[in-house]
Amino acid sequence: MRLNITAETGRTLTLFAALAVTFVYLPFLALLLVCVFSPWGRSRNLRWIFLLAACLLLCVLNTTKQVDGDLINYVRVQDYLAERPLLVLLQTDEMSGVNPTYRPTEMGFYAVQWLMAQLFDSSSASIAVAATLAIYIPTFAAILLLARVKGWNDRLTLIIALVAFFAALNFNNTTNLLRQYVSAAFALLALVSYFDRKKLAAFAWALLSCSVHNGTAYLMACFIALAWLFPFGRAFWTWGTVWRALCAILVLGGSVAALWFHGINGLLESTDLSVWRYLVALLLFAMFLYAARSRGFDRADYYLSLAYSVIIFVSAAFYAMSLRVMALRYFVYLEGLYAPMVAAMLCAIPRRHLLAYLGSRWLVCCAAACVFIFRVNNPPGGWTYGPDSARVLTISAREAIEYIGT
Repeated sequence: MRLNITAETGRTLTLFAALAVTFVYLPFLALLLVCVFSPWGRSRNLRWIFLLAACLLLCVLNTTKQVDGDLINYVRVQDYLAERPLLVLLQTDEMSGVNPTYRPTEMGFYAVQWLMAQLFDSSSASIAVAATLAIYIPTFAAILLLARVKGWNDRLTLIIALVAFFAALNFNNTTNLLRQYVSAAFALLALVSYFDRKKLAAFAWALLSCSVHNGTAYLMACFIALAWLFPFGRAFWTWGTVWRALCAILVLGGSVAALWFHGINGLLESTDLSVWRYLVALLLFAMFLYAARSRGFDRADYYLSLAYSVIIFVSAAFYAMSLRVMALRYFVYLEGLYAPMVAAMLCAIPRRHLLAYLGSRWLVCCAAACVFIFRVNNPPGGWTYGPDSARVLTISAREAIEYIGT
């Protein structure tokens, strides 16, 4: 039987063969290259190849991460839950002795830990994989839903997913704030569902987000209150604006006070949050507002900016009060909103300027990959990935399997 192989098929097979060889010798770099070049293909199925490659890369990388910070507490909790009944999660005093920050109201997180404790022997590996999937899969779903709302094409959608996975979200470079990152991912999905006018889905995702980290409820309450006080489409400069502004100040101030009383126990020992991160966040916000207004401020842009304002206000308030760890806890919620803002800036570049149009997208892809490589090669706090952080991206598949197996 004679096979007819077209030029397109030949190029595809050649590319896959080159990637397969690269994967054997440099698996992490091969997966990263798949993610970088996926937005430039023609098939819609590349989005699932991107998701598979990104999740595999991040899961393996986080599995090799040194157990430190909050991960120590979660590994201890999961080891304790092994071969114990589910109702042990309702015994607050007993669980608090294992993890001082334990709350029975965060059952969405600890119930999953109990299930993993019954199924898997390795607590550190199962936590790393489950947390990675719980962060990045909801984030990817939120980006796909937002792409439908905003009318993005497939290329822009995958570029924004690349930015979110490898530049915006910083989970792979920390051993703390695991619950906050998971909760923020579901909160983003709830916010985008609200953009799509799916209120029941938004409520369900919001409830799940709050069951992972209770502090998210305060941010959501602030957002709902401000969305009610300042709905999209209402004229701002009216006499009623004064009392609405006063109510908004009371809501935000009360939320900061409630969060302070709620989360003052069990704080982390240190944080790398600095004023420069706030300046970068504010600069990105200003660029987003300029780009969004230049092409017309729609409903999604308005509520995205409202959510961003609530989060940065709460975080900056704690930073001004010298509660740096509390500030960092809520600053991480901003990271999920960075990628949609980058999308607004890319959409502001007219297609008729083809060089700038395509060059900006390639620049964003390369910048996201460079940020990821820099973070992996320079982890904070002295902890390491795998056998050596300086060469973790260049180890072979055999070395990676041998290290994970140990």
